[in-house]
Amino acid sequence: MSKKITNTTREIAERPEVAMGTMLGGPAEIERSESRGQRELVAAAVLPTDGMHRPEQRAIWEAIGIKLGSPVAGDEMFTNVTLPAGWAKRATDHSMWSDLVDDKGRIRARIFYKAAFYDRSARITPVTRFTVGRDFDRSDYNEVMQYRVLDSGSPVFASAEHPIHRVNGKQDWEATDRAEQQARDECKAWLDANGYPDFANPVAYWEVP
Repeated sequence: MSKKITNTTREIAERPEVAMGTMLGGPAEIERSESRGQRELVAAAVLPTDGMHRPEQRAIWEAIGIKLGSPVAGDEMFTNVTLPAGWAKRATDHSMWSDLVDDKGRIRARIFYKAAFYDRSARITPVTRFTVGRDFDRSDYNEVMQYRVLDSGSPVFASAEHPIHRVNGKQDWEATDRAEQQARDECKAWLDANGYPDFANPVAYWEVP
């Protein structure tokens, strides 16, 4: 496979036969184009420029250990990079999403790339080691709210189950907001107590127990 990413917008403009084939192929051909784009992204030594070009973004990636080069000539949607040893890009089961994983297999960034020629775009977002979010398996906006802390995707703490009250059979949104805030605060308190106050920093805590 080529280690370059096809600029599908330019390809359509420069090769009329490809444009005709894409139009005749309909949605199925678009999906094939997007799957090809994902395969090319995973194989190429590049990452999306969107999410890396601002100074504060660049500082995060450099602190993680990624060496940023220059934008790809003729396709500045992507930037040449050198990943740390053992790191790789990994395709997900959705052709527009791929993961950047470290040498321990942990997801360190989410990569979006829509290769469709009519709406081509790409971006990268760093991932924090710890995340706080609603436990959708146990939460129900009609009855109870519970949040949990995930460590690289694995649950390590759960808040109390906070009941959500209803008034005359209708949702009490103020009570819902309070329950959600309580659950979130309990998770943050657990992170503080266990030495992870800077959990929202994508650079922090990856190399500590």
